[in-house]
Amino acid sequence: MTLTDVMVDIETLGVRLTAPIVQIGAVRFNPKEGIISSPEDAFCEHIDNRQSSLPAQVIEIDTVEWWLEQSNDARNRVFRPAHRERVGVCVAMVRFSVWLSGAIMDGATAIWANSPSFDLALLSSTAAMLGSCAIAGFSENLYVKHSGTDGWSD
Repeated sequence: MTLTDVMVDIETLGVRLTAPIVQIGAVRFNPKEGIISSPEDAFCEHIDNRQSSLPAQVIEIDTVEWWLEQSNDARNRVFRPAHRERVGVCVAMVRFSVWLSGAIMDGATAIWANSPSFDLALLSSTAAMLGSCAIAGFSENLYVKHSGTDGWSD
């Protein structure tokens, strides 16, 4: 079984490429075979921006207000994760880079995001602010859009 693709999702405190990231999640999968990696092999980091915020990052009030309108469960999953530590953005990005490098070494060639022009670009710009490269080595960046049903389509 080859997990050829990676799906990335981030949560942020803004909608611009200067937004602080508060959570990074990723999973490997094979869309042709319908196989998803086990939860133990997925990537998830919760970021405490108080530990190491970047000077160029800007918290956007509209996004904070949007988060306040979400359910307690949704907010707690992102900002108060049970049984998970929150780490600084530097630590999270290094861990993500290592996880992603492993996926590439194991044969992943495509990376997906709900909006690559935001999620992947923000990860790349955050990595650049830190002086590293987190999103590299993929032959395809693919867009996922909600199909309006229970599934997702490309």
